[in-house]
Amino acid sequence: MSNMSEQLKLMAIQQSADEISNTLGDLQGVKNALLAGPPEQQPWGNRLQDILKRMEQELTNIQYVTAQGRMPESQQELELGLTVQTALNEISQI
Repeated sequence: MSNMSEQLKLMAIQQSADEISNTLGDLQGVKNALLAGPPEQQPWGNRLQDILKRMEQELTNIQYVTAQGRMPESQQELELGLTVQTALNEISQI
């Protein structure tokens, strides 16, 4: 029963990650407008770009965990899994 409960939690997390991903797309548009705008707005665009980069990395971590269907047992396992996933994504784009 706890396995089912864990799966439901992961599904809820995945749904939230999807919503965050959609919102990041909206924020990308705001960032682009700021960067293309007057010079006094460009520092805000640069700051937003840095924030978006960090958010996208965290979202990647969340999506990896939900795709695996379980929490990694250690930070090392998470990092290794993310490295492998990144490599597979790059290979699939060739």
